[in-house]
Amino acid sequence: MVALCSSYHGWLARRPYGRIAHLANRTLFDVLSLQVLLGLILYALSPLVRIGLGELGAAMGVKELRFFAVEHITGMLVAVTFVHVSSIRVRRAPTDQAKFREAVIWQTLTVVSILVSVPWWRPLLRT
Repeated sequence: MVALCSSYHGWLARRPYGRIAHLANRTLFDVLSLQVLLGLILYALSPLVRIGLGELGAAMGVKELRFFAVEHITGMLVAVTFVHVSSIRVRRAPTDQAKFREAVIWQTLTVVSILVSVPWWRPLLRT
């Protein structure tokens, strides 16, 4: 959210694309890449995913199995793809405003993809 807000602020206020904006974008890139690596490890170890992938046809009818076996990982991989595209597009943009515009577009898509892929219906702490 910090990187996204920084990009929107720089774009709307017509600020120069400086060190802070670069640092925010780079941090988003690094943190999300690390999160995906950890998520893939958890995906490989998850009993829900094992069950879901074992009987994929049957799992499509069960909300929780379908979500974790297919929907969650797909959405998160799309998000990390968006952040990687953002990094490339921002680096190649010719002007500061173009850099911020590219960052705003791709970071917004990243955040939307992440928000759609979060299991909001599950309790954060299970008892």
